[in-house]
Amino acid sequence: MLTLYDGQAVHSKLNLHQLEKSRLNSALWIDLHTPDAAIVTALEAGLGIDIPTPDDMREIETSSRLYRESGTLFMTATIIFSADTESPRSTPVTFIVQPSRLITLRYADPSPFRRMATMCEKDKSLLHDPTRLLSELLDAIVDRLADLLERTAIELDELSEKIFASGKLQRRDPSYFQIQLLALGRNADLVAKIRESLSSITRLCIYFGESERVSSVEQKERVQAIRADLSSLVDHSNFVNSKIQFLLEAVLGLVNIEQNRVIKALSVAATVFLPPTLIASIYGMNFDFMPELSWPLGYPMAIGLMVLSGLLPYLWLRKRAWI
Repeated sequence: MLTLYDGQAVHSKLNLHQLEKSRLNSALWIDLHTPDAAIVTALEAGLGIDIPTPDDMREIETSSRLYRESGTLFMTATIIFSADTESPRSTPVTFIVQPSRLITLRYADPSPFRRMATMCEKDKSLLHDPTRLLSELLDAIVDRLADLLERTAIELDELSEKIFASGKLQRRDPSYFQIQLLALGRNADLVAKIRESLSSITRLCIYFGESERVSSVEQKERVQAIRADLSSLVDHSNFVNSKIQFLLEAVLGLVNIEQNRVIKALSVAATVFLPPTLIASIYGMNFDFMPELSWPLGYPMAIGLMVLSGLLPYLWLRKRAWI
């Protein structure tokens, strides 16, 4: 989908036949959302640039993500989308900055782009300077990452309360720990994607801030403010990640405690019932000469020995405070 934003109107969902050169020249923001090959070819011819392919956008080298060609800046960052679902994902987004326009190339629909589109429809003054427009878009992306980190921190606080609810150890169903581990896994995956996105956007802001596109004092201060926000979010993401690791170790520790309880119960049962089992095995042997078998008090004696041999280990374990 191709959407053109100029100072007068928004032309959305344009096809190849509607792509006039006059519209391209007047557009300050060209948003390419999963464009087909024909649209890409037409834009390359009309704008005189080489638009990166999806494979190019997925490259992780800095030289492949941040570069300049014929006075045009090409900057690619990793952006999170579908963060409100059970499976958040990341996608590379390329920002192409020319003297008179901003071009965004993406193959997903992160929410900051929808938010920015709404802002441009309400405030046409944003569509006069590509540098300001990109700064606003980056700010919207950073705000979204901040919201995701805040939400994750709140969920971790709730998980922490559940894990350490009563302040003492309780017997819990095994499914309880599975639920907590799955929740921690989802949050860990989201935080990892957030940290990846923060890292890529930080590199983009450094490169963008040092370019000639950011020339005025106001523009430099705006980019510097975004970088300061990114730095604080990186620190907060490290804290959140540390908390996830702590809770993960705590849950695994509780799982080990529950397993030890089960093993302990089995060990006590084996210790208590082994001596009676030995006595029962002795008198269950089929020898011809066993005097106790013909003795009238032989059966009560065997039962008494079995009870006593099981009671003595039990009392000894209780005295040692092992049970």
